[in-house]
Amino acid sequence: MNNPLSMFELLNENSYSIPLYQRNFAWTDVEITQLIIDIHDSIKENRPEYLIGTLVVRKKGNEYSIIDGQQRFTAILLIALALQNEYSLFTKRVEKINLCFAARKRSNEALKILFANTIDADGITDGKLRRGYDETVSAIKEHIGSSIKEFYEYLFDKVKIFISEMPEDLDVNLYFERFNSRGEQLEYHEIIKAELMQKLVADGVNFAKVQKFAKVWDACSE
Repeated sequence: MNNPLSMFELLNENSYSIPLYQRNFAWTDVEITQLIIDIHDSIKENRPEYLIGTLVVRKKGNEYSIIDGQQRFTAILLIALALQNEYSLFTKRVEKINLCFAARKRSNEALKILFANTIDADGITDGKLRRGYDETVSAIKEHIGSSIKEFYEYLFDKVKIFISEMPEDLDVNLYFERFNSRGEQLEYHEIIKAELMQKLVADGVNFAKVQKFAKVWDACSE
């Protein structure tokens, strides 16, 4: 897997699942709107790319189970679907729904309906995803305005996310040090931290030591 991934790669390559122990989509219009504004500001400041944070995953068979980062993954997917559905002049860039919720049938059905853009014909029973989608559409219309095409292209090609792959035998009940809970632009020292932690995992260092490294790093950064 490439690192970092563009949003086009994230939404169209591989398959991801959200385990049952993870909470439902919980971002409100505050977090969604802030993410859209942050990306738009990055465009206005002519940044070559925008680093949205880190997605922590563990590979299980042919898919990646999301340990941390599901809120921003889902938010990005809702933004992409809102752009596709509301602005038909663009070629679709989300070619499939590669995100599924374990044992949450209504959430999976909601994503399929949003992808097919049959919202009016098919009722969405997952209220949180429907609310998130509606708030996303409103935020885009309010804050992006006439820059939709530029925002659309930047989102898919220039917004990127780091992938941190944990060992398959990881005990997911252990506390994992979160890099960034809202999805803000990462500071340079956070990017280095993510890269070094990924290197430790790749070299076979056990999770307890990786966790200690994260705590030492955070103490030094303070």
